This record gives sequence, structure tokens and C-alpha cells, in this order.
Amino acid sequence: MNARHRTGQVFPVELIASRIPAPQGDLICVLLHDLSQMTTVTQELRDTQRQLRAILDNTTQLHVLLDLDLVVQAFNRAGADATRRLGGPELVAGKRLGDYVGDLQHGDLRVGSQPRTWKVEQF
Repeated sequence: MNARHRTGQVFPVELIASRIPAPQGDLICVLLHDLSQMTTVTQELRDTQRQLRAILDNTTQLHVLLDLDLVVQAFNRAGADATRRLGGPELVAGKRLGDYVGDLQHGDLRVGSQPRTWKVEQF
């Protein structure tokens, strides 16, 4: 939804309306939240994500995005190519990395602030 400033500038808003019962009759409380800054920041984040994706997809190194439970969330083009040997990207995404690379062992890999390592085996 958009609103128009008295200067004529149109800007995105969120409108929240609530009915408030009152002795003299119900009242309507309306809040307008200017979303201009959030819209700008969201677009900047999307642009940054596109740039990062372009960089990662044009490298020959396999990059895998894991969550804190070491579950595969995403991978670059080289990673998608490597997963074809395991049944394809659709079958690998959402699975624990340990299901594919063997036992996880403590050591050098950093996940959040916790150092962790695992022995990587051939796919």
C-alpha cells in the first residue's frame, strides 16, 4: 500500500487498523508505518545477495551453505554439479552434511563461534 506525502511524494506504508470499544461508541485507531527505509534496505540486501551469488557461481570451488545444525541449505553451481553424483541437488538440500561426508569430528571448521572439523571423504 502507498501513501502520498503533502509534498506529493508517494511512499510505501503498512496500515494497521483496530476497533476500540468505548462508552460513547466504537473508535477506530489507525496506524501508518512508513516502509521507505525497510524497502531500501531490502533492495540493497537483494542486490548484495545477487552479487554474492554471481561471485560464488563463477568459482570452480564447491561452496555449501549450512545452518548451525550442519544441514545443507544451499550451494553454488560447482556444489550443485557435485551433488548430481548423490542424486541431485533436490535430494541433498535439507540433509545433514554428515550424511554425505562421514563422521563429523572436532577441529578447525568454524560454525558460528564454535570451531568444528570433519574428515571429508570423496563423494
